[in-house]
Amino acid sequence: MILRQRAFATTMYLRLLLFLCLGLASGLAAPVVPTPPAPPANQGQTYALLIGGLPGQEPYGRWYSDWTTRLQAYLTKTAHVPADHIISFSGKDATFEAVTAAFAKLGQSAKPQDQFIFFIAGHGEMGSGVPTLTLPGPDPTAPQVAALLNAFPAKNQVVLNFSASSGDFLKALSAPSRVTIAATSPTELEEPVYAEFFLRGLESKRADADKNGTITMLEAYNWAATQTALWIARWQQTSDPKELDFTTWKGDGKETVEIFEKLYAGVPSRKLDPKSDRTAADAAVALEPPGGQVTPEWVMRRAIDEHALLEDCGQGIGVSVIADKGIQPILGQKPGDPGYLAGHTVLGQSGSLTP
Repeated sequence: MILRQRAFATTMYLRLLLFLCLGLASGLAAPVVPTPPAPPANQGQTYALLIGGLPGQEPYGRWYSDWTTRLQAYLTKTAHVPADHIISFSGKDATFEAVTAAFAKLGQSAKPQDQFIFFIAGHGEMGSGVPTLTLPGPDPTAPQVAALLNAFPAKNQVVLNFSASSGDFLKALSAPSRVTIAATSPTELEEPVYAEFFLRGLESKRADADKNGTITMLEAYNWAATQTALWIARWQQTSDPKELDFTTWKGDGKETVEIFEKLYAGVPSRKLDPKSDRTAADAAVALEPPGGQVTPEWVMRRAIDEHALLEDCGQGIGVSVIADKGIQPILGQKPGDPGYLAGHTVLGQSGSLTP
């Protein structure tokens, strides 16, 4: 038995020696284990200012506080932004004076190679044709906010404007090296829910379209804008019109119902129809009546009243995933295309990704 084991070991040794000799003789190097590609160079730091506006009536104060808290948690735990690089406040503390002071404080440390994230959730208006944010005290105008951003040292800027007036802010806030996502389109002035889906896409990683472990701002925008539109389109009023009660809504889907109950808990104007199916799949639905035929069912459906926009070309004109033929994701395939800069921008990374 021992002789057999020795003979086997000798045979394997000779085969290995022959293989190496043949490899060297033919000019081949020994096999090399491939090294994973290095992550994108991140030569700078990331700074962030997160603002939740004046609460007003419920549920808006709850929304703004929740969204700013969750984004701060994502930036620190997932994007690895140092906690002392983030300033976050909402409600009565979110005055324009405090916002201006926060810009100045972060700007003392920021450098041109850094990234700056500016997040806004809150009410907004169009006063005398000029868009404003509704904050405690004086309401800042779009040009005033733009002046703060333009003076900030960091050149890689991401503006997540999820306020009601975000669509009207878009033109003033656009800049060639700035990615701006607005929760609404101009003149809509609705209280948008887009931030809820934007955060869910990041937190759950469902926004990672190519499944490479990195969520770009283009991926985050596309996923959240699509899911927001589908979620709104799933809801239908079921109150009896004869009673002039238009507060009860029916929608099917586990996450669809869960989000509705979270957002509108305790809100009299948004009551959940008991017939809503919370066990069904959150199915894709049509956004427009087939063939343009408006049936009684379509009359009672909730209209899509917020159309999120993406702007990263510095032209002040946003693009939307909602097109004439339904939902069409923004591609951003080459430099200069809408979405290209956003497709190479990641929260927490000051350097752009390599195409």
